[in-house]
Amino acid sequence: EDLSRFGGRVRDVAELDRLVFVRPGADHAAPPVFARGTSYPLAERCGWPSLQLAARPFRRALYTETVREVFPVWDAPTGSVKWLSDLVEPLGSGASLVPHDWPARTDPLAIAAALLEAVGGKFDDGHEETALLLGCELAARARGTYSVLDELERVDRLEPGFDALPLGPALP
Repeated sequence: EDLSRFGGRVRDVAELDRLVFVRPGADHAAPPVFARGTSYPLAERCGWPSLQLAARPFRRALYTETVREVFPVWDAPTGSVKWLSDLVEPLGSGASLVPHDWPARTDPLAIAAALLEAVGGKFDDGHEETALLLGCELAARARGTYSVLDELERVDRLEPGFDALPLGPALP
């Protein structure tokens, strides 16, 4: 895959970060790249903030170095998709943007609830399920299991029929 605009071609996948990151270039001089699509485009197009942006503080708590995050968001003023390409620093100790016990507390349900709260509530059930998948991905990474499916099974055992939050307010 050509990622020349981010500093090189993808030559390998970093072993430790195999779920989320690719390292451009053979010399690893460029920062790792977190590349994703939009989490839930329907909600974004209807005015809800991006779940990927809401998850950034959690990802920053897991980063050990600067990472380039690349993903699309809906740009309401222009009525089109805008690609973000941001250099994101690791979260320093004592930061208050994520729960004080993160990443020690790796409950995907709590993470999903925090993400939905950060975007003003759930848009619909699909939005909630997407937040749960992001919560599972973050929990898997924090726990070092790297298995979203294992985390989903753990959630199913703990809380069958996940439906933690009511629908958020309607936005114009």
